[in-house]
Amino acid sequence: MDDTSSRFGGGSVCGIGAEVNVGHVAATAVDPEGRMRGEFRKDIDLGSLPPAEAIQRLAEVVGTLLGALGGDTRVAGITVGVPGLVDADHDRVVLAPDLGWRDIRLGEALAAALLTRGHDAVPVRVDNEADLAALAELDRVRRTASGTESSTAHETDDMLVVFGVAGVGGGLIADGRLVRGHRGWAGEIGHMTVEPHGRPCTCGRVGCWQTTIGLRALLAAAADPDDPVQDPALILDELLSVLVARAGAGDSRTVTALERVGAWLATGIAPLVSALDPGRVVLGGYFAALGEWLAPVVRRELDAALLVPQAGGTHVAISELGLAAAQRGGGLAALESVPTRSHGTRPAGLAPNGGTR
Repeated sequence: MDDTSSRFGGGSVCGIGAEVNVGHVAATAVDPEGRMRGEFRKDIDLGSLPPAEAIQRLAEVVGTLLGALGGDTRVAGITVGVPGLVDADHDRVVLAPDLGWRDIRLGEALAAALLTRGHDAVPVRVDNEADLAALAELDRVRRTASGTESSTAHETDDMLVVFGVAGVGGGLIADGRLVRGHRGWAGEIGHMTVEPHGRPCTCGRVGCWQTTIGLRALLAAAADPDDPVQDPALILDELLSVLVARAGAGDSRTVTALERVGAWLATGIAPLVSALDPGRVVLGGYFAALGEWLAPVVRRELDAALLVPQAGGTHVAISELGLAAAQRGGGLAALESVPTRSHGTRPAGLAPNGGTR
């Protein structure tokens, strides 16, 4: 699987958010006003590549974006989102089970790869992709609600983002700030055990939440192994388009699979809502593409599972950023030191501790 897509547009200053995931590497340029200035993605099976080669593929994508932005654009920095445990202080991937990565100094390696390709030195940071997605969701809502007293703006002060692709991660906003936890690993919700005698997980255990709601789990329930939708050459956007078309046409197996994933989503979200009391739960990543079918099931099951009536007022929302949220959040985090006309030294919506440090 290897497919490339891109969109470009110039600007005077930007931050770059990059992402490494099982099926793709991607990079997006964002300006201080939150506008996307360029995007480049390569769909490729990273799980079959050694880390060094995967990093070279990432450098190729980021380097292509840097070249397309042109010499009149200053890049403030690059922040790379990774699905797994990240030591953000040292820009190191501690463990990314879905990628098969352990103890990878990604920031240092990517910076060196870009220099080798002839690009100017740019600060490179590494962060968890779901945390970056949460920052992007917070920024988007706050920009939309700027100058208003809308309930939407207030409910995002305490927000849980569930971000799913092959794996599942979470980003938590509390009192308008990203919660990182003692070691910076808060939000590793995909590896909560929800089915003690369930399927094996990439982390080596069984019954993790992502084995019931990750994209692989949905595909296993929605199609036989010889179904075209299981073709590894099918890129993610195409795969999701097929599932959306089948669900929209009322295909019973697809709809049943989505019901099952929605119910398992609620199974994991319910205790998190009980413990955290967020104003909003955002379904991001691939969940957003199929949110028309997943969100109603989650809402229904949460109402039944929680002690408080009507899920305690927690609103279940479908992300408008979808799969691009982590890249956008990375670009915003890279811009933290850049002054803006109306919001001081940070992009709108990023709290003082909301970036990668």
